[in-house]
Amino acid sequence: MIQELQKPGSQSKLRVLMTTEALALGMDLLDIIQVVIYRFPKNLEPATLWQRGGRACRLGQDGKIIVLIEQWIKGHRKRLPTRHSEDSEELSSMDPDDEFEEEESAEGRQEGSRSTLEERRAKLPEFWYRFANEPGECLRKQFLDYFDEPEEFRGRTRYNQCCSNCNPEYQLDDPTRYLYNELGSKPGKMDDIIIKTLNDWGKEAVPIALSGFKFRSRVSSLLAEKESAKLATYIQHLTVSERESFQAKDLQTILGSWPWSNQLAEDLVGVLKTAYRVALTESITARSATLTTEHGQQGRKQLVTRPRSTPKCSACKQPGHNRLKCPMIE
Repeated sequence: MIQELQKPGSQSKLRVLMTTEALALGMDLLDIIQVVIYRFPKNLEPATLWQRGGRACRLGQDGKIIVLIEQWIKGHRKRLPTRHSEDSEELSSMDPDDEFEEEESAEGRQEGSRSTLEERRAKLPEFWYRFANEPGECLRKQFLDYFDEPEEFRGRTRYNQCCSNCNPEYQLDDPTRYLYNELGSKPGKMDDIIIKTLNDWGKEAVPIALSGFKFRSRVSSLLAEKESAKLATYIQHLTVSERESFQAKDLQTILGSWPWSNQLAEDLVGVLKTAYRVALTESITARSATLTTEHGQQGRKQLVTRPRSTPKCSACKQPGHNRLKCPMIE
């Protein structure tokens, strides 16, 4: 793999590499055009992030540095720590996964989890808080100011090609589409319906796809449970136009080199779209039925618990008697 990395440009078979920073130490990789960094450095040193991003575009060509931050960092906080916060050591020593485990705990602890996230945001050093929460400040300038870089060495800033704060066109689209639970998402009712539909289709497709096999044919041999779950999740996250344009060739994004792509890909895409429509319809119907039932129960409760009104006299307006027995008339 190291040899492949060192090959220039298109000569290398590696297009994407997911690794820790230790792999590239001591290696001069000149043709990296995009670096994606997940989370702030654990030591919370701006120089660490600056160095990681500096792996891109060493040949002077245009490139990108994408920093993915955790959701709890975004938002208002009550106080701003100093540049070198006393809390930074405590914050950096916290395992980021602990926060997710606490956030996903029982419902009774949700308020405590929310407080914990607010406390972590309050302890974040000012540089990182401003980096994530000040859309009007140039990201490059924040780093140069932090390092007290003299003006004569800063160079000319091309604001149209600088950062996502200087040029909003560089911003990623709706970030909520990329939110996920590190502990694994829990399948919902729509997932169950889609997976069941795919499983039923698999039972019919297995005899055709695996007709030449001597072993006992199973649906999992054609489409594993994890693959069905991936398909169910993927189809739900597509927009309407993306779902309509979804084709057999796009299955490779989810299933990779699926052995039966040439034979069954078209059928699978059709079944997947149908399964989504069925799941969506059943989900809406179930929701409507629930609302109707709740409304009906509330109406019956009001009908049963509503007290009977006592007749009032039309003459004195007092309850307990009528006009014929009204003492005011006598």
